[in-house]
Amino acid sequence: MADKEILIIEGASVENPAYVSHKRGRNWAAILRGPNAAKMEREYLSQRGAIVDLGSLKRGDALELGGDYITSGGNRHPDRRYYAVHARTETELLVELCSSAAQAIRTAREIREADTALERTPTAPVLVALSWEDASKIAQMLRQAGEPSHILQAFEAVL
Repeated sequence: MADKEILIIEGASVENPAYVSHKRGRNWAAILRGPNAAKMEREYLSQRGAIVDLGSLKRGDALELGGDYITSGGNRHPDRRYYAVHARTETELLVELCSSAAQAIRTAREIREADTALERTPTAPVLVALSWEDASKIAQMLRQAGEPSHILQAFEAVL
């Protein structure tokens, strides 16, 4: 798995780390859509300078941030950053840095598939940290419940 990074969100936007400020610089930000890199489409995001409006970006999307410098001789020096979005809050964007568009699309698809699998699994395990006092209350309620049908009601009452 690639490294995870946190991009700081300010006013529903982030700074493009690949931004080229030179007049021959070409900059963009896009959500990558499609089954793979060969058939991908870009949904370009609004950008002013290095600031990118995140728009509809959400968990399970593949994000491309690019900035190419073009020399006076016409040679392109690309700088492209590919990310799979793991989480988005008001102030942070948790992303996984990917080495290519193909890997970003694949990782984003895996995130969406994992979310779908959790939605379909009614018995997905849930881990809860309880204080000693709460655990004692649960144990006491389970003893008093007696019947298996009341066990779930006992847990719900305490949690």
